[in-house]
Amino acid sequence: MNSTQRTQSTAQAATPGHHLVQLLASLGHRHLSDESPCFAERLGRLFGLADTMNLDAALALRKRDAQQSQQNTVDSLRQGLAAMRQSLTDQLNASFATRESRSAPGLPVPKMDDDSPDVSRYQRFYLARQRAIVAGIRQQRLLLRKALAQHSPALAQLAELDTVFESTLSNFVGQSFSVVPIILEKRFDALWQAHQHAHPTDAQSPEDWLAPGAWLHQFCQDMKRLLLAELDVRLEPVLGLLDALNQEVTNNT
Repeated sequence: MNSTQRTQSTAQAATPGHHLVQLLASLGHRHLSDESPCFAERLGRLFGLADTMNLDAALALRKRDAQQSQQNTVDSLRQGLAAMRQSLTDQLNASFATRESRSAPGLPVPKMDDDSPDVSRYQRFYLARQRAIVAGIRQQRLLLRKALAQHSPALAQLAELDTVFESTLSNFVGQSFSVVPIILEKRFDALWQAHQHAHPTDAQSPEDWLAPGAWLHQFCQDMKRLLLAELDVRLEPVLGLLDALNQEVTNNT
């Protein structure tokens, strides 16, 4: 393997998407690769006639009077994005540290009469955290598009392209991430069965299952790692817009 190939391989391994796939594979999911090796072909399958027309319109977009963006605008957007990511990370950590109650959401607590624990409560918990991530990132994505549209015709076009891509790929993205709770269900069942096998006469209460090192605590840690990895994957389009704006501002100074 030459140096270029090694660099490409290292870069691929470092991407958030690759990290998320590795985590899912470590939980027992073995069917994550696409049969088609061609990215362009896979992407083309997701665009219908109406989507193609929208894409053509975005490519034809021109903006007459673009405002000049300054470096402090880029810095402000970068700081806002970092603050948003930290806020979402803090919210995720807090949700796992807080137990569910009648007055506040949090990590589901096993019921005292749970002979067979209910994974659906944890799936709903995961989906709620997913929705919070999507909502937080979307706001930053809209701010980046607005900044691009005000900067130059080329970046205004990129902002419009990003709008079309988000709209066209929304169902595909939703379906792709919807597999995570299904994988978590299999992980949950495997950990529960392993616990039963190792402790056939275990007198632990359901609360003990959430103690550090216990099977349910391990499952919750798996959920947290997946959510943090998903956060980084969903941030990639926003980071791409910010990089495009920063590159053009840098080139023009």
